[in-house]
Amino acid sequence: MKLHIVWGLLMFSGTAFAVASSGCGHPCGDTGTCDKPGSGTSTSTGGSTASAGAAGGGSGGMAGAGGSAPCGGSCKDPTPLCDKMSNKCVACLADGDCKTADAAHCDMGACMKCTASAQCAGHTGTTACDTGSGKCVECKLGEEMACSGGKTCDLTTDKCVAVAAGSVKNCVACSNDVQCQDGACIPLDFNKQPHGYFCLKAANPACQQQPFDIFVNKQSISGKAATKYCGVDEDQTTCEAVLALVNAWACSGAPGKCINPMTMQEVDVPGALCKTVGVPNKCTYACNAVQQCLAGPPANTCGDGKGGITGWCGG
Repeated sequence: MKLHIVWGLLMFSGTAFAVASSGCGHPCGDTGTCDKPGSGTSTSTGGSTASAGAAGGGSGGMAGAGGSAPCGGSCKDPTPLCDKMSNKCVACLADGDCKTADAAHCDMGACMKCTASAQCAGHTGTTACDTGSGKCVECKLGEEMACSGGKTCDLTTDKCVAVAAGSVKNCVACSNDVQCQDGACIPLDFNKQPHGYFCLKAANPACQQQPFDIFVNKQSISGKAATKYCGVDEDQTTCEAVLALVNAWACSGAPGKCINPMTMQEVDVPGALCKTVGVPNKCTYACNAVQQCLAGPPANTCGDGKGGITGWCGG
């Protein structure tokens, strides 16, 4: 049996394939097709190889297309940084990347509210964290070092204010215990509603200091435990009204208003009454006993309530 061997060299995608053919009775043509006697069929070797090669080449191309990544390009606002661990663009990698005092803490690539003052370290002027609001602030209770040069920390706003330590007198508005000349900064009400904070002296042990003869037992704004302070009758008057009488402020006739002698302007004074106190049109306030009024005349009486229980100082 005569054996005819034909070597066909096929080049595809840089690879050479050797094809052997036998028993065809004639060499394989350029098409690579051999007719086997009696089989009635044809086989296509080269075509199949080429098809397989084409399929292999196609698969390799698709693998290349899937390799792109989010950080492969440039990260832009609001996520300008690349987290190489997750291969994602993020807003921050550390607390220092967060630029606003309202969201100073970096948490899993996002700027969030602060939970500790250390997270506010990079925010000049607002280095304390108010954990209630989650914002970086100038100062807060226990972290008041930023307030210097005659300033103290206003604990109602968490800001440094131009109020020196020990400068606020009795029954004058305050926002920190250290501001008071004596006693502490105590919350007061008026007509059952919060009215602000005022410096009050502590009882020792009683309050024999007219007109501040009413016990007020509350915790201070700076956290001093509740104890007895000498204040005013919160149901009827305010520190402002008492001081208007102490300083002999005049009035035009309307309740709740007095004339400031420094500006000669009428201002709101909650709890003030415009009555005759020695002379007409003087600011005073409601009272139930002389101990709530001034120690000397003409405001050392509590009367003219016209049969009722409540009068006014100087009446």
